Amino acid sequence: MTERDPANTPAISDTGEVCFVRSSPARVELHTDRRGLVLDLGDSIGTTCDINSRGDIVYRGVDGEGTFQIFSTVGQQLTDEDGVLLGSPSVNNNGQVVWVQSGELFSLQEGQVTEFGGLVGFRADLNDRGDVVFPYRQKKSFMVVLATRYPEMYPDFRPLKYQSVRRPEFEVAMLVDPAGSPGMVDLNAGDLLPVAILTTHLSKGEAQDFDALQVDALSVRFGPDRADIVVRSMSAQQDVDADGDTDLLLFFRPNRPGFGCGDTDATLEGRTKDGKAFHGFPPILTSGCE
Repeated sequence: MTERDPANTPAISDTGEVCFVRSSPARVELHTDRRGLVLDLGDSIGTTCDINSRGDIVYRGVDGEGTFQIFSTVGQQLTDEDGVLLGSPSVNNNGQVVWVQSGELFSLQEGQVTEFGGLVGFRADLNDRGDVVFPYRQKKSFMVVLATRYPEMYPDFRPLKYQSVRRPEFEVAMLVDPAGSPGMVDLNAGDLLPVAILTTHLSKGEAQDFDALQVDALSVRFGPDRADIVVRSMSAQQDVDADGDTDLLLFFRPNRPGFGCGDTDATLEGRTKDGKAFHGFPPILTSGCE
């Protein structure tokens, strides 16, 4: 790649790989400096890209109907919108993706994040914790807004509490620390806190037919601070409640959900792999308090 190459909208990963769009009047191509041509996008227009340390690329392009959508070189087409204004996407090293759509912030894992009346600027960016920065129009100018679940890490910033505005569609059955002291959350524990989402069956007298293995584990948020799972542990599939079916066991850092001494209930939110939002309200007891 040279300074004279007809390329634009570059992005660089933590490993130093650069993605960029090379365009001509008849052709648009997605390249990286290490792999060369990654995708031939034909006569697509207005394409922008971002790349993470795994080499996953997200980009804004047009679908077969000529409508702007968000795509990924890993997950292919990520949105299916009709005529909405889409901004440039961003991806972090955990595979989380955010973009601006019709002036609001959206997340691949959580759906719509803001309700600002269409005042979010064209591009957002996020780090590996999932903190997102984006421009927000205020009267005739823009201000930078930080959306985070960890406001204590930004003492000199006025952060927006990061939470999805998607409304849950149904409630799931749950158990906190099912193999240890059920429902107990040790605020000083060094070990991971397991939380089980249970598979249920109407035929067994339970509230609904629900397959816990259809949960999108990366979408799950737990506790007042909406902690995400420990990615390296991801999830375990096992019969947690010994009823003959397979449940989903997720792992969280005990200090991340934001529980306080004396808390007796918790909230968990997430999505199934086909996009249905759910929540659960497991009872808890806290320990490790002075």
